[in-house]
Amino acid sequence: MNKKDNNYFGIYINDKIPKIQSKINKYYKNIKLDFEGKAFIVDNNKLEELENGKKYKKSGKHTIKFINKNEEIYYIDIKISKLWLIWLFLFAFLILFSYILFFCKNNTNFNQIIKETVNYDVDLEGIKYVFDINYENGNFKSVDLTDKVSDKNIIYPGSYGSFYVVISTKNGNKDMLYKMQVKEETSKPTNLKFKLNGNIYNSVEELAQSVNGKISKNSTKTLKIDWFWDFNTNDDITDTYDATNNTNYRFLMSILGTTEGG
Repeated sequence: MNKKDNNYFGIYINDKIPKIQSKINKYYKNIKLDFEGKAFIVDNNKLEELENGKKYKKSGKHTIKFINKNEEIYYIDIKISKLWLIWLFLFAFLILFSYILFFCKNNTNFNQIIKETVNYDVDLEGIKYVFDINYENGNFKSVDLTDKVSDKNIIYPGSYGSFYVVISTKNGNKDMLYKMQVKEETSKPTNLKFKLNGNIYNSVEELAQSVNGKISKNSTKTLKIDWFWDFNTNDDITDTYDATNNTNYRFLMSILGTTEGG
């Protein structure tokens, strides 16, 4: 014990200086007191004197009246909790956790929500398009390119950005074949290009032809597609025209999934 501590007023509980001024000191199982003076437990206006160096085990809330060697009086509020309460809480938590796991395995909708949360809500830079291809999902999603610098759906010479395509078989039990489909492309600037896996594509139709393959059951595959409006082409007349007329470029995209041999 360091009795040179400026906060020391004559008593340690479990080798620490207790808090006073209506603050409750919380302990588990028991307390051990070391003090210089006299200490009493106040219980129903009765005083039970405590022995220096002995342990006190009675659980519940108590007030200690402490009189130090300078005849200064302090009142210390304490609370002693039994360890079995802690173990009971942990046991209850384990039961609840086991029930949630069981519920997840036997509830398709809930399980799907959990899977989507775990696998889809990832922190990806750019816009994310998720396609569940287990049931020949052919729904098209509108793709608007967002410039990384201005963070707006306006494109211009020199602008660039990216978006993600998430292909999922998490809600099925079969390996799948997939391919990209695009349609209704509008107002494409001539020098707007796409990049995937290091390859450059001059159009979204050209890009779509290379997005195909096989994905295993119960898995996801994420494709990062970069785009950029290349303005280092010495084609200022075309860029100027496209910048004036083709700033709202967009298209519809879908990932179609089919079973092998289907």
